[in-house]
Amino acid sequence: MTRDRQDSGGSPQSSIIVELAHPIYLDTPMLISFLAAVDDGVSFSSEVAERIADTRKQSGEGAGEVKIPGLAALLGLSLSASGKYGREKAEDQSTESTFVRQHTAASLFNRLRLRMNQQNVLKTVDSTSSLEAVSPGDLVTVSGTIDVSPLETLVKIFNNLLPFLEQGDTTPPQQELASTKQIVELIDRDLKSSPIVDLVLRREGLSVVITASRESFSDDVSAALLGGTFTLVGKVTAKETAPDAETLVVRRGAMGLIADAALTPMLQQASQAFESEGASLDLPDVRVKGPYIQVIPLAVYV
Repeated sequence: MTRDRQDSGGSPQSSIIVELAHPIYLDTPMLISFLAAVDDGVSFSSEVAERIADTRKQSGEGAGEVKIPGLAALLGLSLSASGKYGREKAEDQSTESTFVRQHTAASLFNRLRLRMNQQNVLKTVDSTSSLEAVSPGDLVTVSGTIDVSPLETLVKIFNNLLPFLEQGDTTPPQQELASTKQIVELIDRDLKSSPIVDLVLRREGLSVVITASRESFSDDVSAALLGGTFTLVGKVTAKETAPDAETLVVRRGAMGLIADAALTPMLQQASQAFESEGASLDLPDVRVKGPYIQVIPLAVYV
């Protein structure tokens, strides 16, 4: 029995072995536009035809003599070991069915990775020296650990701990707790007013400021990025190679305006307040020092 698969164009599908990636963060509009550019359009589904051919053989035997092989060949007979001629008849029966194969955003991303690797358009950033070949507009890939904005981290930690602070034996005065809660709510509202979330990927010798889309950066994405090593693919928008270069992670909204003067003392006070309640608060550094690049991410994956 033979089995062939054909796509909607009638050509057999070739099998390609690829390294499968699982995207944690994925900018789907950027993915679709990139894939459409390299593939001359994007298809989210394809119709596959599957043909199953079943060949059955029937044979008959008759007595004969070996002295007339020429006649046997003309009649389509074959000589068996017993000296009998047998006639074989093949009957082909085939059935064909079609089904629709759907793509997901993750499968399209794996397809795009394959295309980018085939066309050698990705620049790998793995050391300070590799930054020399990188310019704004380049597509890069870099691996490292990822820190969420310290303010985003502060808001999530406070909101998670608030029920325990309200019920614990060491509950701070209600007026102090209410004031802290109000400040955190204002910070949260200010952060969510921006369509961009700033992250930092760190690896030995360099940092990457990631300007992610808040629409694609859900709470699930934030939780999944805790710990571990991830790989970033994206477009470079800025580069600083000087060791004394510096930028702030918090640069947007009202907090971005007062960050340089007020953010560091506020985060220090928050850490001290949590420590007084017996909880440790390990916030990421608010400053990013050179060398670093800034990247609009297509995907963060493992």
